[in-house]
Amino acid sequence: MKKLLLIMSVVLLHFDSLAQCANANNIYSFTANGKRYELVRENRTWTQAYTCAQSLGGYLAEINSSAENSALLTALLSQAAGITLGQTTANDGGGGSYVWLGGHDIPMEGIWIWDGSQGRGFWNGGPNGSSVGGAYQNWGVSSKGWRSEPDNAMNQDALGFALSSWPPGSSITLGVAGMWNDVDVDNNLYYLIEFDGGCTETSSTITKSICDSYTSPSGKTWTTTGTYNDTIPNAAGCDSVITVNLTTLSSTQSSITESICGSYTSPSGKKWTVSGTYNDTIPNAAGCDSLITVNLTILSSTQSSITESICGSYTSPSGKKWTVSGTYNDTIPNAAGCDSLITVNLTILSSTQSSITESICGSYTSPSGKKWTASGTYLDTILNSAGCDSIMTFNLTIVSVDNGVTKNKDSLIASSGGSYQWLDCENNFSVISGATNQRYIPSQDGEYAVEVTESGCVDTSNCVIVALSSVEDFDDNQIRIYPNPTSDVIQIMMENSQPIGGFSVYDVLGKEYEVKLTKLQNRYEVNLKDLPSGNYVLVIDSQGKQIIRQVQKF
Repeated sequence: MKKLLLIMSVVLLHFDSLAQCANANNIYSFTANGKRYELVRENRTWTQAYTCAQSLGGYLAEINSSAENSALLTALLSQAAGITLGQTTANDGGGGSYVWLGGHDIPMEGIWIWDGSQGRGFWNGGPNGSSVGGAYQNWGVSSKGWRSEPDNAMNQDALGFALSSWPPGSSITLGVAGMWNDVDVDNNLYYLIEFDGGCTETSSTITKSICDSYTSPSGKTWTTTGTYNDTIPNAAGCDSVITVNLTTLSSTQSSITESICGSYTSPSGKKWTVSGTYNDTIPNAAGCDSLITVNLTILSSTQSSITESICGSYTSPSGKKWTVSGTYNDTIPNAAGCDSLITVNLTILSSTQSSITESICGSYTSPSGKKWTASGTYLDTILNSAGCDSIMTFNLTIVSVDNGVTKNKDSLIASSGGSYQWLDCENNFSVISGATNQRYIPSQDGEYAVEVTESGCVDTSNCVIVALSSVEDFDDNQIRIYPNPTSDVIQIMMENSQPIGGFSVYDVLGKEYEVKLTKLQNRYEVNLKDLPSGNYVLVIDSQGKQIIRQVQKF
């Protein structure tokens, strides 16, 4: 009963005057799908919108096909419609943007009818209801696939045409722009009025600049600059009056005189290979024909040949580089500025490469005369039999013999390296028989040198003067060595039990022997029983001094 009273009250409600129903500045008139509509960009309840539509001779819009639905959505979302989405929203419609349509279920819940069709029904039921008699409907469907409208939430009774998805910003949408949603009649929304019959004439203006003649949209032909009128049907089937502001443009003429090599390509892309006078046509700056006369002179190219034998590579007259024998073509400008075509018969002579691995004493002189004194990899170049470079790689090992000698008391010690032969400098560098160890202990004063052999190279040290009397020693009373001679063991007693820091045994030729020095309570013991019979030198270090004594083993 409440809804019946409400629908009856619709026809009684109106504004103070029809002039206040809608401001003309807020009305957007358009045609879509062959019908005339007015969008009112003023927020009104559904009842107020219904009353205003009636007073203006129309009714809240009714949609009966998918084509009509799509055409209206395109028109309402166009820039010309001037809709600000945020100013026409329904909170109970998920916060989406809407305009009022004529559909409602005010008389009876769930029985949806169109306002402008004498109450013709188009839908029965809630979201899982059905259309009436196959009538078109576009209720909201969620992004998950289930039907979401009409849901009659909070007694919603009027039909809104969605201009955006709802609810906005949600991961699940209940409908998108172009779908329908039932919202409360008390929402304040823009509204869409539909008009039956009548025809609205439209007008437009075309400004054209064209060459020679222009054919209007209706098929008329004009050849002179001026302002013309033309008429064709508009989208609603009414007259569309077109004003044509026409400018006719002119063709131009010019000439070109050209001297060029071989062939000439005209501005339009034609190719000519013979001197003469030709005609060509291209668009001018106005987009019309530019007629060009071409006075053409074709110049000639020349040909020549070169035969060359050269090492390694050849650089042609134009700067090309070739490294293999063969016949090549090259091009440079001739005296006329055209191509000079050159055939090059080329023989590339080869350089050679070789590698030498050499181990030599002291220094090495290469085939070109370079001298190297250190081991390494070196390059040298001479001419081969063809007169080209012969590039040689030398993997060179320079053997430098270290012939240094150091003197330690009465011992002479050669630098470590190869094999040794000690020499007597005072006896014309004669060989000291058996003196082939790194250390040599002379048995008498003199001058001595060592001949060192290393990696097949031989070098002799400087002579070193040895004066045995210069060796710092203890007095005889400070050390006792007994028995001497001995067959096996000798005893060493140091005055005041001074310690022995170092101990070595050599034969007279400087050969060192490994023996064991054993410290007893007040003396040291040395076992010589494994040594051959002969004379030996004991070198004893104690408290920074060196003691050298000879012992005999029999």
